[in-house]
Amino acid sequence: SSLDGTPPRFKSASTNAAGSKVLLNYDEKLSSKPADNNDFFVRSNGFPNKITAVTISDATVRLSLAKPVKKNQSVTVAYTDPSTADDANAIQDRKGNDATSLNQTAVTNNSIIDGAPPTFKSASTNAAGNKVLLNYDEKLSAKSANNNDFLIRSNGIPNKVTAITIRDATLKLTLAKPVKINQNITVAYTDPSNADDANAIQDKKGNDVASLKRTIVTNNSTIKGKPAAPKENFADFSHKQVKQLSLKDIKRVSKSELSDLSPKAIKGFSTKQIASLSSHVFSGLDQNQLSRLTKDAVTGLKKGHLKTLNGEELSTFKPNVLMEFAPDSISGLKPASLDALNKKQTRAFKNNQLASLSKKQIKKAKDFVDDLTKKQSKALTTGVSKRTMRTFEPLIQSDDESVLLLGIEPLA
Repeated sequence: SSLDGTPPRFKSASTNAAGSKVLLNYDEKLSSKPADNNDFFVRSNGFPNKITAVTISDATVRLSLAKPVKKNQSVTVAYTDPSTADDANAIQDRKGNDATSLNQTAVTNNSIIDGAPPTFKSASTNAAGNKVLLNYDEKLSAKSANNNDFLIRSNGIPNKVTAITIRDATLKLTLAKPVKINQNITVAYTDPSNADDANAIQDKKGNDVASLKRTIVTNNSTIKGKPAAPKENFADFSHKQVKQLSLKDIKRVSKSELSDLSPKAIKGFSTKQIASLSSHVFSGLDQNQLSRLTKDAVTGLKKGHLKTLNGEELSTFKPNVLMEFAPDSISGLKPASLDALNKKQTRAFKNNQLASLSKKQIKKAKDFVDDLTKKQSKALTTGVSKRTMRTFEPLIQSDDESVLLLGIEPLA
């Protein structure tokens, strides 16, 4: 054992100017034999930063990092004493007293390494219409993101990116289909990870640019084409403009564009327009928008549309609207969504709608079934054999009154 028995005390932690090291300072000189790399844990902006080497200089432990820290990053360090005893493979003073473990501690960041990512400036096409050019405020790394990290739309329809090239501060995206002179073009980019990595748009110092939400591209194409369909500014559409959309236009509407429509504009949808929407696109409507669908429009809802509705969304429909759902679409409703309806809504369902419910729906939507009237319950079981009704036996209480409520003879 040592003579004084007093372990070295931690004083502070900081990075060097190059950002390549974290320095742990103690109140006395340390043993030249350091702890193991794995006894330390450093985070840069919340992400682990591997320790590649540990060295000692007087009263300072120097931790070499796998990735240099940048000047705008938050940095923390932690250290775990490998054992409760004093041992050589630990931070200790020259008399053999181990320093105590260090909980996650903030590190003063003295790095002068630039940590600012490139800033997006503008997007445009070239005159030939075969490229979209993304311009940034500084020169970019020659190695860029993958083709699939970009989404280009020409008049609302995806236009595949086939190649990516970098020149100074401009990223050039080659398109599968040339853009025409009158087309509306948008671009979006998704950074592949939260960390700085080579397979992304980044500057020459390795700073990733932020993801880019759908952004309008200035169309400089000189290629002649037909005038673009009215695909942009859906948020400004009135219900009359929605009513005027052709079925061809409706089929080109994206999920995000549908969600941009105001609740008032939703009133313009007809039966055929709703029926033309895919289930995926239809799922873009929120509760407020769904509540504005007219009795005429909901008759166009199909089984796939109703499958997308959760309980809160289904509950937005008034009783007089629910009763207009097409009977052959009712089997798409989830049991949990049916159970979310109140009694007034439940009792709005017509007999031909109830007759379309599946065995699974009847068995699992217990609250819904309990709220049905006697007449509705009879419709629920019309044409169902006694053998089939044994599948629903868990729904039927043992007393005859409840059995009769469903319009069934008591099971033996």
